[in-house]
Order: sequence, then C-alpha cells, then structure tokens
Amino acid sequence: MWRTQEEPKLLTTMRNALHVRLSLDEQNLWPKLKRQIPKETRHNMLMLHDFDLAHINGSLEMIHELLEEFLIPSRQRIGMKFPVQVTTESDLLPWYQLLPSGKFYSIQYNGIPQLEWWPELISKASAPSVIKQTTLNVTANTTYNKFITQDIVCLMRTIATLRSQALNFSLIYDDNFFHDKCWIQVMKLLDLYTDHCRALVEHRTRYTRLQYDTMYSFLAHATDKDYKNFNLTKQEVIETFQFVREQNYELFTLFYENKE
Repeated sequence: MWRTQEEPKLLTTMRNALHVRLSLDEQNLWPKLKRQIPKETRHNMLMLHDFDLAHINGSLEMIHELLEEFLIPSRQRIGMKFPVQVTTESDLLPWYQLLPSGKFYSIQYNGIPQLEWWPELISKASAPSVIKQTTLNVTANTTYNKFITQDIVCLMRTIATLRSQALNFSLIYDDNFFHDKCWIQVMKLLDLYTDHCRALVEHRTRYTRLQYDTMYSFLAHATDKDYKNFNLTKQEVIETFQFVREQNYELFTLFYENKE
C-alpha cells in the first residue's frame, strides 16, 4: 500500500533512471565507469550514487558527457543519492545550472552565500526548484561569535531577499554549536519564516503576501492552529524577539523589513 499518490511515480522514475557511480575512491573518475551502462540505452534521468560528487576530479564534465550520450535529449535531468556539498559561490553555480529531477536532486552549501551572488545564482539556475532543493549548513566554516553578530544578519537578509521572489531553501546547523540555547529559538523562527514561503507559493491565492510579509507580520498573523503546528507559543515568540533586540539589534530591525 502506497503512503502517498506520489510514491508510485517516484518509483517509476527510479526504475527508468540510469544509475551510475563515477568514482571508486571518491576522488578520481573510474576509468571504466561506462562499462556499467548497457549499450544503446536512453534514459530520462541520471542517478548518481557517489557520496561526494563535488570533490571528484572531473565529475561535472563527466556528468555532462553522460547526459549527452545516454539520456533522452529533452529529459537530461539529474538526481543523486547524496547531496552535493560545496563551500564557495563559484563552486555552487555550475551545480545550479544542471536540470534537477524532482526530489532526487539536492545541494548542501556549507556556509551562507554572499548576498551579492544571489542575482547571478538565480538568473543562471536551470529551474527555481534547484534553489528550493538547496540546504544551507549556516554554521559551517564560521565561529560562534561571528555567526551571532554578523552571519545571522546576512542570513536574514538572504531569506528576505529570496522570499520576495518566491524562493526558499532549507536551514541546518551543527550540533552543539550554540552556547546559548536562545539562539536555537531564533534559528527556529528563521527556519519557519523561510519554510512558510513554500506554503504561500503552493497556495497561490496567498502568493502576493510574499511581497510584504515580514517576520513580524508572519508571526502576528499566525493562528492558534499555526502555533500548534510550529510547536511554539506566542509567549515564546515574544521572549525570542526580546532576546534578539538585546543581543543583535540589527537583526531585530530586519524582523520588521521584508527585503534587503
């Protein structure tokens, strides 16, 4: 019995995909990798099983070669078993230019891309879903003090900027990173705010709210049912706003703005 109507479609996609592993040592291309592939076959998706695609020398070039050689021209889409992990904006861009295959495509950016990079990333992305299937590990490659004073402000500006264009991504952070657990509550608010963008886009009658919906208005208009789903109380939100006001006033002011 299928749990959702989508599951049989996903299974069919997986069955029709070309499943390939590019490397045996996660560093260099396997010289005989094409021996995995039956001759004269055409597929609608390339499914890659390597753990760390971005760190395999020549992986992008080989991916383009496989797409051209073995996939149906109008369906040259890619998926992967493990997320592509990158740490610079220039490394992120070429992965954004590949056509994603639904829920099988995922990217993890370790850090927070600089705000000035987003116009290029958005304009050159093959599809909006590429950005929406990106996860930011926001505490990677930084320090605690730098994050709570600088990086989190950049993160809030990024969320608001993308949200105004109906785009969003997922947020994660390293375990035991936050010394003060109140910052975990702040991260929960940021995660709810960016994820709420997805819900508004899915309900197109409320889509225009993205043009003016600030963090404050988002939470102020939330219903009791919403708060139950958020696993938050209004008092906890009030206390978290007060904490941010005392600890990082620049971030606090951004809670009342809706764009950069």
